[in-house]
Amino acid sequence: MSRRVPRFLVGAVAALAVLSTSVLIAQPASATTLRSQNGWTVITKSTSSKLVTYKVPGTAHGLLLRRGDAGVLLVDFARWYNRHVERLSLYKAGDDYGWSYRKIRGSTTTYSNHASGTAMDLNATRHPLGTTAAHSFTQAQIDKIHKRLKRYAGVIRWGGDYVHRKDPMHFEINKGVAATHTVYLKLFPCTSPVC
Repeated sequence: MSRRVPRFLVGAVAALAVLSTSVLIAQPASATTLRSQNGWTVITKSTSSKLVTYKVPGTAHGLLLRRGDAGVLLVDFARWYNRHVERLSLYKAGDDYGWSYRKIRGSTTTYSNHASGTAMDLNATRHPLGTTAAHSFTQAQIDKIHKRLKRYAGVIRWGGDYVHRKDPMHFEINKGVAATHTVYLKLFPCTSPVC
């Protein structure tokens, strides 16, 4: 014998299902979601579809960075740096890199921004961690870097400007997804009808 379910009960169950689904969707990432120091999600494998090797115009190699706005802004800076500050890839193979699944050097808890594909090191052996920018850059180069970083409205930060342990090889995304996307659209406005 089958029983008929009252309509109001069917409606109530359907409404509850929609409500619980929307609550689940609206929940922030779980506490187990790994995040890098700048708040972006950590990428654990170099084969992730969230990563892409961007060719740096004017060089013979590329940088493995986060796909999308963050990677485009970083490679835009790297292209400019290669032309106006110093050539990349002159000192040692593997001297310029982006993604690396690791924690910040010296930390046991905080993931590096490299782990989210939102940081890159340029001419790393020439500009070692723990040295000041003046150790290996001229004042004219430092001034050029500071002037260029204004183009990115605070979205890219230079390790040479760190307050504590300086890292003059290091450039990273310093803002969240929305701010990064805003700067990306300002610098690379879409002219396609499908934007």
